[in-house]
Amino acid sequence: MTENFKNFDESDGQQFCEKGEAAMVGDVAMDVDARIVDLQAKLESQTDLYVRALADLDNFRKRMQKDREEIRTIITSAIIEDILPVLDHFELGLQSAESHRATEILEGFTMVFDQLKRILISYGLSEVVPRDQEFDPHEHECVRREYADTVRENIVICVVRKGYKLNNRLIRPAVVVVSTKQRPEAHE
Repeated sequence: MTENFKNFDESDGQQFCEKGEAAMVGDVAMDVDARIVDLQAKLESQTDLYVRALADLDNFRKRMQKDREEIRTIITSAIIEDILPVLDHFELGLQSAESHRATEILEGFTMVFDQLKRILISYGLSEVVPRDQEFDPHEHECVRREYADTVRENIVICVVRKGYKLNNRLIRPAVVVVSTKQRPEAHE
């Protein structure tokens, strides 16, 4: 009987041990599953933060590029606005040299003037010369109205000073004389 008892005790104890181990293994498996779910959630959260950070970095790069382009445009505009009076005076000097028949001087200044204009054009400068066009107050500045019976009303008949645009943005309006159909009053 002692053997039976001993066998019973050993087998019962082994069964108890096996049940205890199974319970422990089940608990460990549940803990591992919970840990896996927790790590997957953390991975998803970190992945989301990473993707957002990349998007923010890309937006920052684009914003910096746009800011650089805007600063360049502003600086270029300021420089060209300062050069425009020089361009005007240069053109007047060329006209004066032409009227005095100083051909060699005229040729030299013409070459320099053309080179300066090419440089400014390469930076996006374009002239506003509205002769024979409809007056546009957004691009022209009227300094005088003159009677013209052969020209329609509100047409630019004379450009006093050229206007300029930089990359299609007006930086200086053209100064013009505009036609009118009203006859000037006779002075008594």
